[in-house]
Amino acid sequence: MATVRDPARPRAGTRVDLATAVILVAGATQVASGVLAFLAPGAFYDLVASYPPENRHFIKDLGSWQIGLGGLALYGARRADWRVPLLGLLALQYVLHTVSHVIDAGDAAKGWHDTFALITQGLGAVILTALFLRERDR
Repeated sequence: MATVRDPARPRAGTRVDLATAVILVAGATQVASGVLAFLAPGAFYDLVASYPPENRHFIKDLGSWQIGLGGLALYGARRADWRVPLLGLLALQYVLHTVSHVIDAGDAAKGWHDTFALITQGLGAVILTALFLRERDR
């Protein structure tokens, strides 16, 4: 006789720990912003990154990188053997992106872009780096 699984009970191994959740959020964020940059570079410039001069081709190129990085993170988030390398790669990207925003502070056409990007990138860099160091030492 077939066993019917109770939908209210999670399957064994379906719990998502903090590192996996952070990788999934970072991956989804990368894919979402990458798709916007790739498909609508003008909107991406206006809404997210108004650092003059606007270069739609370059924005699409960056979108392709973000889609690739985010897709990799989403694919590998539940693979234990990928956890440390993914966290390291994501942490490195977020740290360098944060440094870029520190260097170019005040250059955005709309001032709130600078502050928002610096806070979100910096927070992501700290969280990803801390998780990378924690998981690497396990």
